[in-house]
Amino acid sequence: TVESINGNQQKENHLSQNYLPKKTDLMMKNKQLDVAITGKKVIGDEEKELYGKIKGNWPNYELEFINPEGEIKIVLSYKGANIVWWADIPNLFTYFASFGRFDGKIIYKRGTKNDDIHKLVDKDEVYPIKGSGCFEHGFASKPFDYDSLWLPIRLLKNVFPSLKTIRYHYELLIGDDDLKGGFMHARGLGIDFRNRGGLFQNSNYKEIKSVEIKYLDDPKPDLVDTHCSGEPPVKFYRRWKVKARTNDGILEYIGTREWPPASIGRNMIYYNFSYEGTYKGQSISGRGYGEYVHI
Repeated sequence: TVESINGNQQKENHLSQNYLPKKTDLMMKNKQLDVAITGKKVIGDEEKELYGKIKGNWPNYELEFINPEGEIKIVLSYKGANIVWWADIPNLFTYFASFGRFDGKIIYKRGTKNDDIHKLVDKDEVYPIKGSGCFEHGFASKPFDYDSLWLPIRLLKNVFPSLKTIRYHYELLIGDDDLKGGFMHARGLGIDFRNRGGLFQNSNYKEIKSVEIKYLDDPKPDLVDTHCSGEPPVKFYRRWKVKARTNDGILEYIGTREWPPASIGRNMIYYNFSYEGTYKGQSISGRGYGEYVHI
């Protein structure tokens, strides 16, 4: 939200994050995508209420998300059109990002404005949501405890506490024109584990063969406290330069994160951004969604 503080307009992130037990709060069908999460009511702990629900079959999905504390609800219909596959190992791991159109609404049960701080607002405000967007879907089996794979890295970091061993950067793009796509770049101990992506333009698909990312110090990155961990603050950049190679030409852009970082984990943020650049020598611009981890 944009808030007025001492007469100045300031951008703020209000993150609603709930960690709910799977055993009691997660409902999932195994023959089709139909997932729902319930949790304790903010008022009346003995009662349950819906926090979120996703159901459907390709290319049509229905989504519902609820922030119980703020009494905010989002209801969306999604129709997918294009898919970029990140991995597809049958019965083990599948992950893709789809691009399509959303149509729905956001409901503020207590409104969005309060002219009198001594009075509660109890008037619904409903606003339409419509436009291009992305819908991701993943599946992973768990034949063993994956935490054991992280043990050598943990031991190394115990010896060298300031060592940053893993950087993961993932972005999805929705252009002002017909361009859409994204990339996944994961690097650990100086080795690229994942460096690929894909682009759609005029319904034609081009694979991204490799990505280079340069992080910029102007403007200054945000330094985020790591929640009383005793570790130094984490640096989250506001601008970065991407150069991606395809067989059809080069994609280059500068991304700008306009909002404060939403700290999903100790070293991780999800963010929205805008970008400007070129693809095959033609100017491009648009908006996107990203995930960034530096451990």
